[in-house]
Amino acid sequence: MNKNRVKKFWYLAAALGIFSCAAFAYRYSGRSFDDSLRPWRDVRSEFPEIENKLAKGKYKYLEGNVKIRMKETDAVYQVRVTRKCAENLKTFVEESLEMFGKFQDEIRRDRVKICGTWGKRVYLSDIEEEVEAGDSEYEECFEIQYPGEKEYGRPMRAVRTKSGTWTGKGTAYSLMEEEVEAYIQSISGGESEPDLEISRSEGKFYDLRGVQELPDVSYPLWDGEVSLQEAVDTFEEQINVDGNYYYPDPNPAVHLAVTELYPRKLKDGLYEYCFQVTEVYDGIPLDSVYNLYDSLKNIEKFDYPEDRLLGGGSATMVEKGKLDMTTGCDRVCDTRREDGPMTEGLSLDYLLTQLSKRLERGTKTHYQVLHIEFIYQQEVISTGHLGDEVTDEIYRWRPIWKVICAEEDTGAYVAFYLDPVTEDIWAEAGG
Repeated sequence: MNKNRVKKFWYLAAALGIFSCAAFAYRYSGRSFDDSLRPWRDVRSEFPEIENKLAKGKYKYLEGNVKIRMKETDAVYQVRVTRKCAENLKTFVEESLEMFGKFQDEIRRDRVKICGTWGKRVYLSDIEEEVEAGDSEYEECFEIQYPGEKEYGRPMRAVRTKSGTWTGKGTAYSLMEEEVEAYIQSISGGESEPDLEISRSEGKFYDLRGVQELPDVSYPLWDGEVSLQEAVDTFEEQINVDGNYYYPDPNPAVHLAVTELYPRKLKDGLYEYCFQVTEVYDGIPLDSVYNLYDSLKNIEKFDYPEDRLLGGGSATMVEKGKLDMTTGCDRVCDTRREDGPMTEGLSLDYLLTQLSKRLERGTKTHYQVLHIEFIYQQEVISTGHLGDEVTDEIYRWRPIWKVICAEEDTGAYVAFYLDPVTEDIWAEAGG
């Protein structure tokens, strides 16, 4: 644990008046009061009053003009999620080749690379017999790559791991190849330095959280003007409505919502749309955390809010009606509800009052409340690796309140988590 993280830990622990931690989550465990539980519709009915109290600073150390977000529902669940790996390498290879074929008409097997936990990258054509025979050395493979061919100036690329996908049709790359190659050279020790003043990561940022209607704005892509709404519609059609263009049988209970959109300047006055998306289960978004690392700040010129609620995947679009690059947008997982439905929860007013009392007992730090949303938080049960063995990834999603705040004195972002049943409260630095 580095010194900065140690400092953050003790600061947050003191702020909440607690002295226990796990994986940088700082938790206060309260008691559950069954007689305080109420139907979710009654919990939601208090939102206008709570928003008014926050605006007037009625919760000590907490103040802000926010719109509380929670799906209109009478029941929520704990959900067990499994992202399954292929049965064997042969099956994994065939499934991957089928996916790669959706981005290029002819797939050459001698271009396919097999990557494994053993640290090797070998061409499929060199180990065809081993794959067919189920050689144990190669059964530990966790990633298959297809660097692609230059077709119409587009170096295409597709990667599939046993728990996700990455694809790039190469259109945007062909429009900014010099800048990208220069940056790759600079971070790999080459002599060429990227011109950060003309960084490909310059443009306008649109935060779509809670937005009902997008601004009527268009940007010039490679083959013409495309509006913000048309871009979002393209993502919706290719990933959600059409069942995605990766594999058959995506999970219908899992939806990918565009949480932010930013047109990124390429060259010659052209742009690409960049999407950040969040997984949504049964109408409730999955939690995630995004921090702007220093290395990104050096090459990006977007006015990002540092309390971004991201996760699930990303995509880009540089031609009308087509996604160019996608990461983690496959929606392929098994979901199973655990136990019975949770039809009641503690009042959010009560939980915010308890958080206020925790802050009173701690450092008495004042916070500006930026967002309050009812979400699913992900708990890792199995990472997908057991030693060198690649296994299924298993998670548990549980419903929780997330309150994102900025410290008034320093501007530092903190996310407070409020359990709607057990009354547990904990915090994570960075939002």
